[in-house]
Amino acid sequence: MSVYLQIQLRKHFEAACMASNLKGVSEPPESELQLLLGLPAEQALPKASKFLKHHLNGLISPETTKQVEIAKDVFSGMFDDWRRSAFGRKSLGRLHEVESKLGFTLEATAAMDLPPYTELLGQQREFPIAFRHPEYMLSRDVEALYSIFHQSEALIEKIDWRVASERAGAASEWNISLARSTIVSCINLVESFVSGLAVGCLMRNPSHLATSHQKELEALETSLDKRILRVPAIVSDGRFELKKNDDLYIKFIDKKRRRNAFAHCSPGTNPDRHGIVKEFLLHDVDRIQVDETVLIVHRLITTIFQGVYGKSGPYWLYKLDITGTPPLVVHSGWQG
Repeated sequence: MSVYLQIQLRKHFEAACMASNLKGVSEPPESELQLLLGLPAEQALPKASKFLKHHLNGLISPETTKQVEIAKDVFSGMFDDWRRSAFGRKSLGRLHEVESKLGFTLEATAAMDLPPYTELLGQQREFPIAFRHPEYMLSRDVEALYSIFHQSEALIEKIDWRVASERAGAASEWNISLARSTIVSCINLVESFVSGLAVGCLMRNPSHLATSHQKELEALETSLDKRILRVPAIVSDGRFELKKNDDLYIKFIDKKRRRNAFAHCSPGTNPDRHGIVKEFLLHDVDRIQVDETVLIVHRLITTIFQGVYGKSGPYWLYKLDITGTPPLVVHSGWQG
């Protein structure tokens, strides 16, 4: 068997290993490669192509030998890049880049509602490849902080303040810190989601955008109040648009201004241009405000996602208890 053929067979095997890692399943054993190498030359490549196609199942669905060959080159290249980092933590590219090279959309893209800027992150080899993007991680922030906040609330309710130690007072203050942090994380998530809609559209459809729309999507410094109205309308090509007088928008802006009072606090009793005394909002935060913010942000994101993409989701967003009884978050999506 020629050296060239041996290299091609190894590429098929390594591409299958990469595909397995992307699917989160066990890699084929090295013995599979040895079987391919032991075949007569005229049988080896057809068998290797069939072998790789089998391992691509559930990731992409190539129908021709040429498509399998492209997948072989793309995935074996990624595997080789990962190997050079000793199979440690390694960025293996952005989803849009990988799909452009393949000429295919990964099945995980639709199943997990992955935006095109999703990073494919190699971890240690015993772990699957992670699909990582900001909204997913920020949604986990909301889950973690909201869960800890409610656990803290439950503990504080059991305190007998007549005999409580000094630590109890500190715990109460920390609980308010958790309340503020949860609200901040909710608004951070919305900001990343709206920016993500814009960035994703620019990556996928730049040539289909009017120049004025492209400039609007690129203007990431524009206030969230305006972008949350314009970006979904542009990305959906006018099929969906949030209005200033929509109840959901009004409620969200109210919660965002409370977040602004935390992030840009101004001591004293002087109101800002919206008539808000920021110091008052800094202190006036409780369970009701936190629960409302978590619920409103969830409704806002799911409403926009449905309007833009025509389906429920997104998969990566924190889930709510359908009874509506706080704590509302019950579990998350899983990205691998």
